[in-house]
Amino acid sequence: MENKDSLLPKKVRISKRILKVFQARYEGKKYEDISKETGYSLNTLYKYFQKNGRWYIPYIEFEKDLNDEVIRVAKEMHRKGAIDATKINLAALSFIKSDPRIALDAAHDILDRAGLKPAQDITLKDESENVAEEMLTEIEKHEAKKKDGK
Repeated sequence: MENKDSLLPKKVRISKRILKVFQARYEGKKYEDISKETGYSLNTLYKYFQKNGRWYIPYIEFEKDLNDEVIRVAKEMHRKGAIDATKINLAALSFIKSDPRIALDAAHDILDRAGLKPAQDITLKDESENVAEEMLTEIEKHEAKKKDGK
């Protein structure tokens, strides 16, 4: 019976030169350009990157690692941006007196992001529209009374 390890592809030693080839391929460069930059012949590049080629699996792993890193960095940037977005939304709540609609939208957004209620579209027939209109009407009445009282 054959040893199971002999069926697995042999590990390729990844030199700086091979990493340069992988990086160039990841960046979408043509084999002709990669050949000029690294000194590998076109025939070698085509042969090694074929499905059964020597670099096929190591390149797939290299690409996956880079993609994972890109996703990790993007998530970290979004997390940092989320803090600023939350601060802005909290500040928007202060518009409750001058523009209740902005404050209502900010409150909805904060609750949605915090997972305290499911995200929902607000339509004209939605109750939140009625609440916003009522708030505007009350504020206008209050401002009118203040104006008349002066």
